[in-house]
Amino acid sequence: MKKTILATTVFIISTTVSLAIPVRVNQIPNGNKFQCQACHVSSSNTDRNLFGKDVEQNLINGDVNWSALYDLDSDNDGFTNGQELLDPDGNWVIGDPNPGDQALVTSPANQNDFPSSVEDVIEGFEIKISEGWLSIVSDGRVDLDVSLLISDVAGRIVQENETGFGMHSLQIDLNTLSSGNYYLLLRVGNKTYTRAFSK
Repeated sequence: MKKTILATTVFIISTTVSLAIPVRVNQIPNGNKFQCQACHVSSSNTDRNLFGKDVEQNLINGDVNWSALYDLDSDNDGFTNGQELLDPDGNWVIGDPNPGDQALVTSPANQNDFPSSVEDVIEGFEIKISEGWLSIVSDGRVDLDVSLLISDVAGRIVQENETGFGMHSLQIDLNTLSSGNYYLLLRVGNKTYTRAFSK
């Protein structure tokens, strides 16, 4: 009888632990890319990585509080957790589809893994970084003044270009930038959209 109770208890505990991992993975955007290693040092190690420690500090009723995590930079690489997991504005909620292209997701727990390209669509504008050039093309919205700026992580503007009224495309040469992390700022009318990238 004691052996049966002990075996049942061990089974329940191990089942509970194994079920907790997939639940956490689905409580952060694109968490399924890294599985257990989204929050743990390795898949066989229960120690938490830098992002996992922040997750542990931001649970509400056992669920990940993403709204408290997206704007943090857990691994101190100059990019927020939201930028790395493709939800820079913290709009994603549990149950939503994963945002963006998972191929562009980087680890918020690894300082050496950060965004290296921008390929995005922002309210009618296609943005792409390729072969040292940053290009932006409008899908026909030529009724607004548009500015494209590049800033370093300290917020200093290092490049700037304007499409001007009636234009719909432009390019910025990134070859003049030194290696490092930067932000793309797209100003359309009175709105500013920000994307992180590295060179």
